[in-house]
Amino acid sequence: MIDNSIDWDDVLKQVFLNYSVSGKSNQNVLTAIKFKKLLTDAQILDRNLTGKDADIMFCSETRHQTHMTFETFTNMLPRLAQLKYGDKFQENPKQTMINLLETKLLPLCKQALTPTFHTESLQFNEVIRIIVQSVYVPLKNIYTHYFPWEVQGSEKFEVKANKSQRALGIMLKDFDICPSLVNKTVISKLWSDVVINCTDFPPAQVLLPSPIHELGSCLTLSKYLFIIYNSALLGYDNDSQLKNSLPAEKLLILLERMELSQEKKTSYTSRPRTARDSLLPPRDVIEKVINVSTPEISEEDEIPQREVKKVSTDVEKHFESLQRIFQTYCSYGEPMNTTKLKSSKLIKMLKDCGVLDTVESSSGTSAITKVEIDIIFSKLTGTHANPSKTSKSAFAPKSYLSLNSNQVGRMDFSQFLKSLEVLAEKLYPGLNLDEAYMNLIENCILQLDNESSPQRCLNSQYVNTLMEMLKDEDMIEALGIIHKMFTPYFIFYADTHGFMNFTSFLRFCKDFQIFPDIISKAKLLRFFNALAGIYAQTEGPEKEESVMSEHQRAPEQTEKNVIDQHLFVEALALIAAEINYIRSTPTPVHRICYLIERLNQSTGPIIILNSKSNSQPAVQRVDIITPLRERYPSIFAPQVFIEKPSFAKLMS
Repeated sequence: MIDNSIDWDDVLKQVFLNYSVSGKSNQNVLTAIKFKKLLTDAQILDRNLTGKDADIMFCSETRHQTHMTFETFTNMLPRLAQLKYGDKFQENPKQTMINLLETKLLPLCKQALTPTFHTESLQFNEVIRIIVQSVYVPLKNIYTHYFPWEVQGSEKFEVKANKSQRALGIMLKDFDICPSLVNKTVISKLWSDVVINCTDFPPAQVLLPSPIHELGSCLTLSKYLFIIYNSALLGYDNDSQLKNSLPAEKLLILLERMELSQEKKTSYTSRPRTARDSLLPPRDVIEKVINVSTPEISEEDEIPQREVKKVSTDVEKHFESLQRIFQTYCSYGEPMNTTKLKSSKLIKMLKDCGVLDTVESSSGTSAITKVEIDIIFSKLTGTHANPSKTSKSAFAPKSYLSLNSNQVGRMDFSQFLKSLEVLAEKLYPGLNLDEAYMNLIENCILQLDNESSPQRCLNSQYVNTLMEMLKDEDMIEALGIIHKMFTPYFIFYADTHGFMNFTSFLRFCKDFQIFPDIISKAKLLRFFNALAGIYAQTEGPEKEESVMSEHQRAPEQTEKNVIDQHLFVEALALIAAEINYIRSTPTPVHRICYLIERLNQSTGPIIILNSKSNSQPAVQRVDIITPLRERYPSIFAPQVFIEKPSFAKLMS
């Protein structure tokens, strides 16, 4: 039975506001990312209701808009309950809706009403104040750089709040704090508790040298320092090695993390960067906190630059798997990146495979922490690894951790292999280097090859499975029909030799509303590279000069990976297989027919007809759907849909 004492409109409003962002006319709206985050935190997503289903639901409910209003959010809930509970919703829609509200969304509302900041963050001892005061100047410079309107602007509070919230997210991302250390939900809640709900926040002013140093009116300087301090406490509370550390130690580690951040901005002032801009507290401050002397790392202590040697046969046989794992973790948060690994992603990789924070055991495995990994990463990618790029200025900040303002901080595959070698030495001190190296790779790293999502790899087993689908006789017949219909469109986007590169393929997908409506750019790239690899392995069919010679095209496409018109049609089949259908699981032929019907109704044919470029061939309107309708009349038969119940009717 429903609890009449609960105002569900207020509950949903609170949940919505907790995940929403400010849109046009200061109206709170949900973005697709925030919507998926809400469903994840509510534990609604599972194997039956995936993130891809959530994306499709968001697009259909918002009619492909970039945001969702509160009204749309509430009207979407019955559909969400239907997808989540299936037949139970058909039997008793109202009770199923109540179950969703009470078990999934009500706990989120209670979390939203709980203050986020750490219980120890309101108790500032003298050590915390000493640490903050020692780096007050660079922290203040960062504040004035990211939030200039707080110091000089005269806008209304709402305008400043919107600008400062966006700038805070950028600053925390630049300094590798959010989302790698603290997730966006926690930061958003901190913002609400400290900035929006508290006009004045006296506890934070203790962090200032004196109250007269306060700056800003919305995100004040003291609140900004308070959020950084809370990020240290909340972030390292989830670290098994650091959760029991003192708050002062957590703050020191966060400042070190900010100093090491590869995305760190250095132009806080108009003058060259000096030692005053370093976020590392002086030695005497560090000694007060940890009560030990902090040794400087000499040149002898640095990681030696190993000569590039021939890889042993044992390691070489794992190259493909290691590269696949490397590409997988490179692409987290950056789907188009498969070549450069960030420090936070290396830490995630080592944590997933059990290397990070391992306890000392009888096997001789030694413990290793995030701080040690950060130092190894910095040495392999920073100024020690690139001495030719190091600034020779005498005013550069002196630190036992090297910095580099050039293109450092991202690790390529060869550096990744070197980092595994260094880690193997530390983890297995009782073994020789080769044995330790192989032990780390085979017992730890290669475990990730079975656990990682195959969809993230460039030439994944997932794509190979889809290619098997194309061997079906009915599918081959359907693709033969589509090939004839789409040849003029392929010629329009291809070069004079009858090849299409990824740039042209992506333009086709944009014109025909495939991207970003139904598939991501990253997945398009994986499909394209897999098909281009097939073409490269077969050395390509003969160029169809008779088809292309009548259209003189310029400029020529020069990208290395290309596909021909046969592989182009197969790419459409792969895209069709990615579309999710709620009511039933259609056959591959059904899927490709639905996709072609969608393409026929898109803006693509109109764009091609209206094109007046001299470099593009003239294309007449092509009927791409009638041959499929004639061949598969049952697929295109009209269907009767039942009107979905609204949230208001269910709860009445």
